[in-house]
Amino acid sequence: MSRTNRLNFCATLPTTRTWLPFCFYANLILGMDYDSYSLYGGDPYFLTAQTLVTNIQNSSTNKSSGWRPSDGGKNRNRYWIMENLLNPRIKSYRAAMYTYHRKGLDMMSTNTDAGKTAILQSLEEIDKVSTAYINSMIVQMFANAKKDELVEMWKTGTKTQKDRVFQIMTKIDPVNTQRYKDMGVF
Repeated sequence: MSRTNRLNFCATLPTTRTWLPFCFYANLILGMDYDSYSLYGGDPYFLTAQTLVTNIQNSSTNKSSGWRPSDGGKNRNRYWIMENLLNPRIKSYRAAMYTYHRKGLDMMSTNTDAGKTAILQSLEEIDKVSTAYINSMIVQMFANAKKDELVEMWKTGTKTQKDRVFQIMTKIDPVNTQRYKDMGVF
């Protein structure tokens, strides 16, 4: 059985299996990884993960939480991760992730300035997504995952760049304002 068939197999499993979350997260991780290598390259994996969410939430035998929009309160569960990633309002977030990783981080090994410029452009796009889709889970996940990386990266940036990164990140992740100050913006 090929790797692709094994992953697609997850979407057809009975919803009573306790290991379905692993299938979900495997597809989510692969989708995010493929999005960082090619623009919207994660689509097949995100669609498989979305199929899992739909099948499980429509199952009368599933008693697990985290699969339905109302599970857990607010918008913080598997349903909302997939809703965010596949929502047209957030499509530019996925393009920003490609820019951040492929044109930003990958470029920094040969041309730091060009890499940082691409990363700043991706942060501008993420800021727009955050404004268009207030309190989106995926933007918060980005901030949680990248805050330390961004702080360390921008310690050597220009004052203008640091100020803009600080402005964007404290807007989308205000709880970590003190951490972003470590870039040396003041």
